[in-house]
Amino acid sequence: MIQQSEIEKYGDKAAILNHILEHLPEAPILPYKTIDARIEQDNVLDIVYGKIPEPWIVRSSSPYSFGNFEGLFRSVPNVDDFDLESALHKIKESAESEDVLRYAEQHGIDNYKPGHVHFIIQQQSRSIKKGGILRHPNNPDALLMIHYEGEGRFEQTNYKRILHSENGLTKIKEWSAPSTSEELQAINWFKKIEQETNIYDGSIIMEFGMHPFSIYEIKPFKPFSTVDFDVPEIDDKDGVKTDLCFGTTPEEGIVMPVVKTVGFLDAGLLYDMSDFHTPGNIYYALAPEFATKLCNAAALKRAGMITEGQQIAEIIKATKYHNLRRDEEMNGPYAFITTNAAQEEYSLDLTIPNVHTVLSGNARHFFGHDVLRTIKQAPVFMNEQYLGVTKFMHNLNQNTDQVRVISNGKNAILYKE
Repeated sequence: MIQQSEIEKYGDKAAILNHILEHLPEAPILPYKTIDARIEQDNVLDIVYGKIPEPWIVRSSSPYSFGNFEGLFRSVPNVDDFDLESALHKIKESAESEDVLRYAEQHGIDNYKPGHVHFIIQQQSRSIKKGGILRHPNNPDALLMIHYEGEGRFEQTNYKRILHSENGLTKIKEWSAPSTSEELQAINWFKKIEQETNIYDGSIIMEFGMHPFSIYEIKPFKPFSTVDFDVPEIDDKDGVKTDLCFGTTPEEGIVMPVVKTVGFLDAGLLYDMSDFHTPGNIYYALAPEFATKLCNAAALKRAGMITEGQQIAEIIKATKYHNLRRDEEMNGPYAFITTNAAQEEYSLDLTIPNVHTVLSGNARHFFGHDVLRTIKQAPVFMNEQYLGVTKFMHNLNQNTDQVRVISNGKNAILYKE
């Protein structure tokens, strides 16, 4: 296992990379240097120039915790010697952001200080594709991999979802077996790192590039936890059953109240408050104040009184306020049900700190940092890709309905009580 002293000295990302190369020096990890937070910024260029091939990617490496703060600190790609000072400054700024400070507070990291975050300066990958792979913490037979092309959550294309079932028994709808040499290469390296480096006593995630293949980062995911019971079938109109989930419950399940909402993209399409009052659509029985704000923003945009960017800002503001307020009102565990948790323009996990179960549509690309933080935070996370068109979502009334959640980590159901 990696010692806490190594994490404090180098930060979690760098300590893990160092640990891998110590045990597997042939690992395909591009050259990098770790920069201590205490080093004067003017001296950093002397440490890396001529030693690490340009261009560089500059990343943070947190000394405070093991595998937390995912995606909250900036990474700056395609940096050269002229851009290095600016890249370091951007990462330092992100370490002081409202989201980072809120995360530290919510997760009890009382000694967090922005100025103590270290840096990694690494040769920029030329890989055409990016991806991630993990071993399912509740179904250790299953390795899940996603790879894609492109940058940014709205510009990623050519998704491929890979399920490698070691005993051949696990099936997930719309996931396929590995079929290319680089997919098999990623699986083999992942298993080798699991077996020979002992990074974490639980499930880990490996982020990588393909064409050419290289390993970007290894990080802890969730502890292993398995249960031995089958999840029953349910009527589609009363709930959903999914084969992509994380987390377990007792066999009889857990009953809890509901917070119903819609994802960022759907929030911008609520024009008519009659949808809020009428069953049969995703906006039915949303919180009245939230629905009103969404309608008002859409009306102002249609009238030309605000720009699209201003409408987006209003949606984000309304959504964050709605989630935080409802989280406080629940006063205990609840189910957060949304049409999309994967393409939000804010940090969803920071607005639902007391959630028990998240049911999301369209979250099969769950290696995005915001979604990963939510999965790690929620005791149960369920994905039903087409939740937005289900009878259950169209008729769910958060004011009157409670739901029961039953999950063995391989399958999960959520249905009205």
